[in-house]
Amino acid sequence: MPVMDKFLGLATVGSAVANAALLHRLVSNLTNILALTLVGAFMGGVLLSGGFFAIYFGLVHYGFAPYVATMTVAALIVMTMAVIFFLIAFRMRQLRELSRYSLRRDLPGLSQIAKIAEAFMEGLSTPKSKPDD
Repeated sequence: MPVMDKFLGLATVGSAVANAALLHRLVSNLTNILALTLVGAFMGGVLLSGGFFAIYFGLVHYGFAPYVATMTVAALIVMTMAVIFFLIAFRMRQLRELSRYSLRRDLPGLSQIAKIAEAFMEGLSTPKSKPDD
């Protein structure tokens, strides 16, 4: 029996190490995705800025007064920001629902990660309160 206990202990340690390696790979992949998302968002912002400048330049070139062209481009920027805001809010709600229901039901072993993701989303969506001094 003692040999079997040692074998069982070794198998348990091996599974813990394998789970740690899987978690490390998951965190590494998530970090890569986050970095690529940030670079993509920056590049998208640069393209949007260039596009708005091209629209402004085109309006001025074709006879609009600079003030009118500025107001037109400003209205386009506000509409674009509103669309992006609503898309972000929609995706955050979807992510919250995913972490709340889907992960717990489909992958019960990831309940701790689901709880962490839910706490992160709640912390992200609640406004900061100022400390009383």
